[in-house]
Amino acid sequence: MDLMDTLNTLDVANNKIDILNALNIAKDYGKPVYVEAHGGKNHVIMYRSRTNPELAIEFFFRSSSKDGRSRYYRCTKCWYKYKLNRGTCATLIVRDGRIITDPENPVVPHQCEFRSLESVKANRAWIASRKRTAKSSSLDDLYASDISIPSTSGLNLREVLEIWAQYSNTGMSNAESTDEKVESGGETGGTSTPSSTSSKNGRNLDDNPVWARIRERITGVDNIDLACEESMGLSSPSGSPSPSYKFPNMDEDIAGSSTRQFSIETNTDMAEDTEHNSYLDDAFTTSMLKKNDEALGKLQQAIDNNENFDIDDVSLVDNVFSYKFNNTTDVQDKIAICEEWLCFLAKITPIATSRWLSHYQFSIYYTFHMLALVFRHYENKDEKKRFYKISLPLFKSLLQATNLIPETSEEIVNTKLDVLLSISFIAVQFYDVSDQEIVKYIEREMRSVGDSVAGNYSSEAATLMVQKVFRISNNLEERRRLLSGKVEYT
Repeated sequence: MDLMDTLNTLDVANNKIDILNALNIAKDYGKPVYVEAHGGKNHVIMYRSRTNPELAIEFFFRSSSKDGRSRYYRCTKCWYKYKLNRGTCATLIVRDGRIITDPENPVVPHQCEFRSLESVKANRAWIASRKRTAKSSSLDDLYASDISIPSTSGLNLREVLEIWAQYSNTGMSNAESTDEKVESGGETGGTSTPSSTSSKNGRNLDDNPVWARIRERITGVDNIDLACEESMGLSSPSGSPSPSYKFPNMDEDIAGSSTRQFSIETNTDMAEDTEHNSYLDDAFTTSMLKKNDEALGKLQQAIDNNENFDIDDVSLVDNVFSYKFNNTTDVQDKIAICEEWLCFLAKITPIATSRWLSHYQFSIYYTFHMLALVFRHYENKDEKKRFYKISLPLFKSLLQATNLIPETSEEIVNTKLDVLLSISFIAVQFYDVSDQEIVKYIEREMRSVGDSVAGNYSSEAATLMVQKVFRISNNLEERRRLLSGKVEYT
């Protein structure tokens, strides 16, 4: 009897263990869908909601178990908030190729909601597009990729731009009265055309050296007598610009600005200097040793020697100046560093490719972005307005330069939208010192882009373009809200 009781007890215990084991067995939430990312495939998972397949969220790979069977992914947006100590981050676990945690009801809640599927796809398309462009070794490759994939997305970029233009016209008319108080303190808000906008000093965009240097590079002229920085009213200092160097007021007469000779190389014949080592190579080596001041000197020598700055070299300039910016706490020093930064970027000879111009214009925008961060904590409207007046002529000339890029329509339109996107961000960040002219210019150029769109683009390209269009629209709407006082600038 005692033996039977013991066996019954063991059976009950075993049943309980089986039940617990059954409860502990991880549920299967399906096979993950991987999308292409910077690190290749299997590094980013796009998970579509079970309740609404039109919503999705991204998880990126962080680590794996010792046995290699489990891979741990983090929610993209949650992770960045988590890294900034702004809360927790959800984890997605993939074991033996199957999702075993519920992405929609994780143990650690998400801090961000599911986004629309189109938004998630557009984000991935941007990365994939840049990666594809980087791998393309010739113009023929770009043309082949342009026509190899038929457009199946159902996205009509021209239609989107037309709708956006109608909406923006309505919004602009409603915002005229709101902007008057700002416009009275800014530049004149005329209705000049993009190709002939003239400032108070009588210079127009056809005289802008950035535009001229791109134009001369395409047409094969050997030399020009204009410097990029002249478009911002700069004389050409012989040495590296000092931190105390100031851009002159844009209202001053700059007819007497000195100029420099620049040797213009064609894009396909960027010959290396065989007589001595490249100063750019020396600058990179020096920067790796954390000798940033010395690296900056080497970069200045590269400018003086008319060396061609590739994308990585422009990034090196950004890294050197970012280091200087982050290693000072004085507000005036930060502003001076940004001004020196802009002055240096303006001296770089442009290269007429969409990839180079997109990167270069972003470096210029990033400098204005850093200035905007400084002015959030330093109230000086005159200084802020001075930099705003510098920004628009620069980006106008870069936008005009895109017309001479000898590449596919897809790359040209994307580069134009990149520049317009940067201008729209400046319109938001400098909203309190800007005028209505910047909004009119963006909307006018967006309509121009819409008129130039022709043919079918790949699903990837169309998605990317539409994403940029709506981001520009959102930025202009945010500027209107900021001016109307509906939200605070934080």
